[in-house]
Amino acid sequence: MKIWLDLFKHRAAAFFLEEVHSMPGQGVASCFTFGSSFGFLHCLGLGCGRFERVRPQIWQRDLNCRTGGDKNISKARAMELFPSMRVTHANADALLIAEYGRRKAVSWGLLEAPKPVYSPRRTVPTTG
Repeated sequence: MKIWLDLFKHRAAAFFLEEVHSMPGQGVASCFTFGSSFGFLHCLGLGCGRFERVRPQIWQRDLNCRTGGDKNISKARAMELFPSMRVTHANADALLIAEYGRRKAVSWGLLEAPKPVYSPRRTVPTTG
């Protein structure tokens, strides 16, 4: 619960939540639990500053990882973007949505763009 309170205390710059729906064949109880969790996160997002619900097709397109249902594609892309993290099928989408959100927040001016890690050497003409 502390992490949720910290979000309100520090007013997150932006909050991104994947727009999802129940799937055919899911049981009533699992749909209710899923919907309750989604509703909780939705309400939390409304209180955290700029809030956006994003469809999977949008964040996947923007991060060049259209999966078509193949989780290995999103896992591979997350491994490229987060080489120092242990990426699994369980956390790959969350990492990618967070990266999508970071890029959007930069484009909106809510966050500073990261400094380039590598900048090519420029040759300076010498006199003499």
